Amino acid sequence: PLLRLFQLCGQGGWASECAEAVVHEVLDSAMDLCSDEYGKFVLEEVLRSGSVEHRRHVLQALSARLMRHAKHKHASTLLEKAFRHCDENDTVGIVEELIGNAETVQSLTRTQFGM
Repeated sequence: PLLRLFQLCGQGGWASECAEAVVHEVLDSAMDLCSDEYGKFVLEEVLRSGSVEHRRHVLQALSARLMRHAKHKHASTLLEKAFRHCDENDTVGIVEELIGNAETVQSLTRTQFGM
């Protein structure tokens, strides 16, 4: 059903407007959904089926609390999927921040869910 929303976006008409409204509502809550047990599944679908701008919005939500999300059970798996589905130019800064210094890498390896 969520995939259908993305298919409707941008097609014009009332269905497209409704779909866009739902997608924007999801993206407005992206920062909270990143670490939510079920919300992460919604954002995974955004990463798989959404537009480049939708994917960038999810990346921005993840990077706003990057270290916290990188160590979180649900958000860390979402971050991994973002690396798969987002453009390399959009993710390179996040990767550099995560592996840019030894202290950060050590911090990640000390947690159960660290990337």
